Amino acid sequence: MIVTVLRIVLAVAAVINVYGCWSMNKRMAGISKAFLMPLVIAIYFAAIYRSNGEIILAAISIPLLLGMLCGYAGDLFLLKDSLFTAGLAAFLCGHIFYIIAFAKDIVWQPSTALLLLVLVPYIVYILWLKKHLIPFVPKNMKAPVFVYMGAIVAMSVFAFLRFSAVGSGLSAEYIFYTFLGSVLFVASDSILAMTVFKRDVGSFMEVGVMITYVFAQFLIMWGMVHAV
Repeated sequence: MIVTVLRIVLAVAAVINVYGCWSMNKRMAGISKAFLMPLVIAIYFAAIYRSNGEIILAAISIPLLLGMLCGYAGDLFLLKDSLFTAGLAAFLCGHIFYIIAFAKDIVWQPSTALLLLVLVPYIVYILWLKKHLIPFVPKNMKAPVFVYMGAIVAMSVFAFLRFSAVGSGLSAEYIFYTFLGSVLFVASDSILAMTVFKRDVGSFMEVGVMITYVFAQFLIMWGMVHAV
């Protein structure tokens, strides 16, 4: 019941945020954005809440929780254009924590051929960004952007590799949710990068960033907490 209520509240906050982005109401978008990740984190704790009134500490994934907290910090930093670099660093740390959280579920080492096959769409994505985004990135930001690109791609790859644990008791459905969330995170950050560096701004772009971002964070959390 608590989870359902919190999911409804998150949906309402997300709709308000999207409307704020669409109407270019920065105050509405900013205030509602500040509630998104706390609600995702609240849903996470509610989902591992036990009927006896206790939260089983062993059920908490510390790397996942730290990743979500870094996402919240990144959200707050990005409310001010002058703190973009700090926001980038916060999300970078978040992706690293997500990688650690995903890695613990991988039960086999994929063959080189399979890994290369998995990497193909990500390589295509990086090459596309290199052509359509990197030329617009200031020289002093190129290295950080490349590092960030590598981290978010690695995060999504590790999310995919969790499918190796399906035969070990993890749910393929919920592993897919987390993987889909990772892909949406890549999409969200790509749209955001276009708005920041190519100045391809507008309500449609802002809406695209936030819709993909909210779904990304929720699906990553929801898939992780229910995979077992």
